[in-house]
Amino acid sequence: MDTIGIIGAMDIETELILNKMTGVNEKQYAGFTFYTGKYKDLDIVLTSCGVGKVNAASCTQLLIDRFNVTKIINTGIAGSMNEKVKLCDIVISDNVTYHDVRQQQMRTCFPYKEFFTASEQLKSLAVKACKRTELQGFNYHIGRIVTGEAFVSDDGLKKEIINTVLIV
Repeated sequence: MDTIGIIGAMDIETELILNKMTGVNEKQYAGFTFYTGKYKDLDIVLTSCGVGKVNAASCTQLLIDRFNVTKIINTGIAGSMNEKVKLCDIVISDNVTYHDVRQQQMRTCFPYKEFFTASEQLKSLAVKACKRTELQGFNYHIGRIVTGEAFVSDDGLKKEIINTVLIV
């Protein structure tokens, strides 16, 4: 059976999942805390990585190397540049890219791609879960997710990101 890694930036983003897991064991690697256990019949490794791409990448690599996870789900709190996405809605990634790295650089440097495509299997499972759950006034959306180190509160920067990065 596959082992699923679930990663969030902050404990508040992962604690609801931790509270639903059974047979939980705690392990420490490189300053990160990992919780292994089960959710229903699934093998889960849950962790909070802290804020930032470097923390996320380091922690994700530990999930792969130390726990042999075959699927990784990132969960958490985020903002949206799409006015249709409301507070507490769920966003399912179709693909992910950076808003703070030039597209030309991404095309010409390893791994030579402007975005990373989501697993069709995981995307399908996420949609199925959303449809089976009564979200009670909340919706789900499928689309591009952008990430970066800056908190985007400037309207000019937001417009630039929408016009350059969010166009698929």
